[in-house]
Amino acid sequence: MNEELWRKEFSFDDFSPPFPCPRCSSKLRLRKDTLKVLETGYSKAARATPDWEPDWSTQRFVCFLECGNNSCTEIIAVSGETGTQEKFIKEVNTWGMVSTLLPKSLFPAPPIIAVSKKLSDVTSTHLWASFGLFWSDEASAANRLRVAVESLLDDLNIPKTTINTKKKRVPLSLASRIDKLEAKKKGHKDALDALRWIGNHASHSGMTSTEVLLAGFELFEGVVAELIDKKSAAKAAMAKLLIKSKGKTKSSST
Repeated sequence: MNEELWRKEFSFDDFSPPFPCPRCSSKLRLRKDTLKVLETGYSKAARATPDWEPDWSTQRFVCFLECGNNSCTEIIAVSGETGTQEKFIKEVNTWGMVSTLLPKSLFPAPPIIAVSKKLSDVTSTHLWASFGLFWSDEASAANRLRVAVESLLDDLNIPKTTINTKKKRVPLSLASRIDKLEAKKKGHKDALDALRWIGNHASHSGMTSTEVLLAGFELFEGVVAELIDKKSAAKAAMAKLLIKSKGKTKSSST
C-alpha cells in the first residue's frame, strides 16, 4: 500500500491525486475546470482584524475527479475545506504559508485496498462503506471495517452462536469466532485480532489514527487474499506443477 497516496492534506496548486477508480481501478485525475473555492462570510469579516493571519481563513472547496480510462470515465465528487501549511518556496528562497486542500468527502469513494470479487455482497458493502468514511470519520471507518471482519467470518461459515452450559443458544463474541476460525485454518488469528482491537478502540474512544486505519485495511486485504482468494494455495499448486514438469511450461518442447 502506498500510504503517501492516502494522506489527508494535498497541495492546492497541483491537486490531482491518482486514486484508483472505484469502477475500473484506473487512475483518477482532476477535472481542473471544476475546482471551486469559496470563503465564508464570517471569515471574510475577520480579515478586518488588525492581527489577522492567513491561517484564520475558513474556506470550502468542491471539485470532480475523472477516471483516465476512456472506456470508463467514472466521475467522483469531492468536497472539503482548505488549510495552510508551512513550505519552503523555491521561487523566493524562503519559507512561507501555502494553501492546501483537505478532502472530507469523496463519492463514490476510491478503494483503499483491492476488493476481491469473491467476497459476498454484504462484506463488500461494509468494506466500501469504510472507504467512504475514511475521509469524514476515521473512527466510524474502523468500526465498519470491524463489521466487515464479522461478515467475512460469515462468508467462511464460522458459527455466530453456541449452546452455553444452561443449554441456551447465545451469540459468540468476535474473539471467540476468530478462535474458531483459527482451529479450522491456522495463521490468521493475529491479523484478525488486530482488526478486532482497532474496531474496539475506535468504538470505545471515538477515535483512531490514519496510520492505524491504513494498517487495518492492509491486514484485511492480506486475510482476504489467503482465505478467500487462496493466493498461497494457488502459488503452491503452481510450484508443484513446475516441479512435476521439471521447469517446463506447457508450450515448452519435450
